Amino acid sequence: MRIMDGRSLGCGECTPKGPDSLNNIKQILLLSPGRFPNKVFCNQILMRLGRIASGTYLLHYLCINAIFFVLLRYTTLSPGAIYLGRPLVGVAGAVAVAGISWHIFEKPLIERAQIYKY
Repeated sequence: MRIMDGRSLGCGECTPKGPDSLNNIKQILLLSPGRFPNKVFCNQILMRLGRIASGTYLLHYLCINAIFFVLLRYTTLSPGAIYLGRPLVGVAGAVAVAGISWHIFEKPLIERAQIYKY
């Protein structure tokens, strides 16, 4: 999280420096270690899901429909079970594919982009 003067206020990092404004004070009080918002925003599972959120958004429709096609074509499940299970399995598949895409494609590109600062 960025504070107005460019300092970073991350998980467990709460060292106010420079001019204080009401907004900075609110951020520091809410995100200080041990507080509930800090525990939520610094949760490792949510942080990992945040990294792959764009890939999940882009892939979820494709994965849901691919799962729907496979379940209809190659299983003997009832149509009700397919329609109820399709979103759950499709979103789980989208999260898995987005995670793989992050490690294989996005992360190396982001690391390479750090070299070319302008």
